[in-house]
Amino acid sequence: MALEERAGRITDLATGFALGELDESELRELYDALRAPDAAGAEAARLTWQMLGATIDIKAQVSHAFQDELLMKLHAEAGGDQASARAFTDRLRARLGQARPGLAPVPTPPPPPAGRRAALVIAAMAGVLIAAAAVAWWAWPPADPVVARVVGLHGSASQRDRALTPGSGIDRRPLTVPDGGQISLAWSGGGRATIAGPARLVAGPGTLAVLAGRAWVEAGTSPFALALPDHEQPAALSAGGRLALEVRDGRTLLAVGGGSLDFGQRGVTAITAGNAVALGRGAAYAWRRQVPAAGDAMPLAAVGGAVADWRLGGGVHWPALESRLRLRLDCAGGRQLDLVLEPGSAALVLDGTETQRVTLAGAPLAPRILAVDGSDSVFHVALAGAQLMARPPAAPLTLTWISEGGARLADAVMQTGPDAEPPLPAR
Repeated sequence: MALEERAGRITDLATGFALGELDESELRELYDALRAPDAAGAEAARLTWQMLGATIDIKAQVSHAFQDELLMKLHAEAGGDQASARAFTDRLRARLGQARPGLAPVPTPPPPPAGRRAALVIAAMAGVLIAAAAVAWWAWPPADPVVARVVGLHGSASQRDRALTPGSGIDRRPLTVPDGGQISLAWSGGGRATIAGPARLVAGPGTLAVLAGRAWVEAGTSPFALALPDHEQPAALSAGGRLALEVRDGRTLLAVGGGSLDFGQRGVTAITAGNAVALGRGAAYAWRRQVPAAGDAMPLAAVGGAVADWRLGGGVHWPALESRLRLRLDCAGGRQLDLVLEPGSAALVLDGTETQRVTLAGAPLAPRILAVDGSDSVFHVALAGAQLMARPPAAPLTLTWISEGGARLADAVMQTGPDAEPPLPAR
C-alpha cells in the first residue's frame, strides 16, 4: 500500500475508533498497524493520537446550546415538521457521541383473537418492562469505573459533557481543561497529577495519557504509566518519582525531578532525576533554573551534546538613551547571534550584521517585559508586543547578557526544560 493510501486508511480507522464505530476486523487492522515495526508503527501512532485529539476538540466545542439552536433552525426550515428535524439532530448527536439515537417506530400489529387477550396482556406488560429497562440502559449506560478523583480545581474542567467539581470521579473518557483552568487528580495507588489548561487527557488505572497541555505528575507506591503522543509505548515513572511535562503541537518536552522515567524500549535511555529531554530531538540535558547575572555565560549544551529547550524572562530597564542591553547566543564554530535592546527598539545581529529591527511602542525609557524562547532550531523574542525570530546559525552553546551604559535585566529567570511548578497552587 502506498504511503499516502496507508496514512489515509490509518486516519479513517483512528476516526472510527474515536467515534466507537469500528467493527472487530477494523479494530484488528488498527491494532496491527500500531504494532508495525520501525517507523511505520510510530507514524500510525502519531496519526492515531492526532485524530483522537481532533475528535476530543470537536466534542468539547460542539455544545448542547449549539445543538438546540440547530434543532430550532431545522424545525423552522422544515415548516414545523418536528419529526424530520429531530431525526436529523438525533443522528448528528449520535455521530458526535453526545447522545444516543432514538428508537425507530414499531408498526402496530393487528388485533389478537379474543381467547388470547389475557395472555397477550401479560406478555405485553412483561415486554414493556423489558423494553423500558433496555431503553434506560441505552440512554443512560452504566458509567465507566472510576479510576481517579478530582482533589483540586481552579476555573473549570469537564469530562464529556459533565462539569467536574472537587470530589468528582474520573473514568476513562476524555477530559478537557480550558485555558486558564487547572485540575488536580489523585489515584488510589497514591499517584497524583496536576494539569494546567488548555489541555486534553485521558486517565486510566495508574495511567495518564496527555494529548496536549502541561502536567506535573507524582507516582505513588508503585510505578505510574504515561502515554505521550510522540512515543509509541507508555513510559513508566518509578515509584515515588516526580516529573513535569509539556505537550505542544504533538511534541513532548519533559523533565524528571525525582526517580526515573523508563521508556521500556531497547536503545532508549531512561531519564534520571535532574534531567530534561525533548522527545525525538536529541539526548537528555540538565534541567536547571537560575537567576543570571550580567556577564554570566549560561550553558545550553556541552560541545557535541543535546541542546536544551530554554526560556529567559525578566524586566528590561534603561537609565539613559545611550544605554543598551545585549543578549548573546554563542554557537558552535564561533558563530554568534545577538539580541540588542535599546530604548525604543530591538534588533537581531548575526555575526556582526544586523538582520532584523523592530520599533517599540511607548516612551523609549519605559521598562519592558522580555521573554525569549530558544532551542537548537529557533530563537524567539517577545518584547512589548513586538516579536523577533531567527534560526541559530549553529548549535547554541551558551547564553550571556551584557550591560552597556547601566542597562539591566531585573528579576531575570533562565530555565531549561518545562516549568518546574504549576502556575496555580495545586490544592
